[in-house]
Amino acid sequence: MKKGFTLLELLVSISIIGIILGIVSVSFSTAEKNTRDSRRKADIIAIQKSVEQCYVLENEYPETVVSGSSITCATKTTMTNVPEDPKNSGSYVYAYTVSADGLEYCMCGLLEKVGSGNADSFGASGLCSYLAGSDNFCVSNQQ
Repeated sequence: MKKGFTLLELLVSISIIGIILGIVSVSFSTAEKNTRDSRRKADIIAIQKSVEQCYVLENEYPETVVSGSSITCATKTTMTNVPEDPKNSGSYVYAYTVSADGLEYCMCGLLEKVGSGNADSFGASGLCSYLAGSDNFCVSNQQ
C-alpha cells in the first residue's frame, strides 16, 4: 500500500488555503483604508490649528491653503509644509474655502470608508455642510 494524499484531499487543502488568503487580503485592504482615513483626519485637524493661529495673528483666515506650501500669516509661518492627502489623486485631495469677508472657512477631505464622515463637503454657501454619515471629514472656523 502506497502512502500519500489523494487528489480530493489536495483539492480540499488548496481550496481552504485560497479561502483563507481571500479573507486576509480583504482585511488588509480595509485596514489600509482605515489607516489612510485616520491620517486624513489628523492632517485636517493640524491644518485647522494652523489656520486658527492665523486668525489670532490677523483677525482673518488665510485666502488659500495649498498642499506642499506653507501657511504664513503676518510675519509668522504657522505651518511650513501643508500635508497632502495620502492618495493625492482624483477626488482624494484636501479642499479649503474661505468666506468673502475672511471670517469663516471650511476644510474637507474625502474619506475612503463610506459613511464615516461628519459632513457633506461644501454647502450652497461654499462653507461646511455638516451631515453625520456622509463621506467627507470637514472642519470649520472655531472663532
